[in-house]
Amino acid sequence: AGDGVIRVTGTRFNVLLRDDDTVVTVLQGKVEILPPPAAPEAAKGAPEILAAGEQVVYDGPAGLTRASGVNLAAIEAWRERKLIFDVVPLTEVVREFNRYVDGRVIIADAGLSGVEITGTFAAGEIETFVKSLASAAGIRAVYLPGDVALLTGRD
Repeated sequence: AGDGVIRVTGTRFNVLLRDDDTVVTVLQGKVEILPPPAAPEAAKGAPEILAAGEQVVYDGPAGLTRASGVNLAAIEAWRERKLIFDVVPLTEVVREFNRYVDGRVIIADAGLSGVEITGTFAAGEIETFVKSLASAAGIRAVYLPGDVALLTGRD
């Protein structure tokens, strides 16, 4: 994934391939992670062995970075078309939510980017998602044709 190598050693794991990085989370067992062969020398090193509940992010030039405090329920929730966030910046929440919709949620007010969101959302339902943001964080939205919601500010 992301040109890296993931060696499975009898396990269950999740791989999230995003535009600028790859996230691997081990749900059960162990996984060995190697940076891609074309990675910069600074990013290369010994393979990372991850056990259940551990996560690593590979973003190319920076190499592998271990994450802490992994919420396995949140990682697996997508299988039930749910997205779970616990104190996550709105930019990350919107980025993840947009993976599940035909339309698009766009943050039109840069001041909203750092707003931290906690909640469980139904993947793929833009109107319900935006209404939840309004209720929980006072975020306003304008709807456009084509199933687009612009997040325009806070109350």
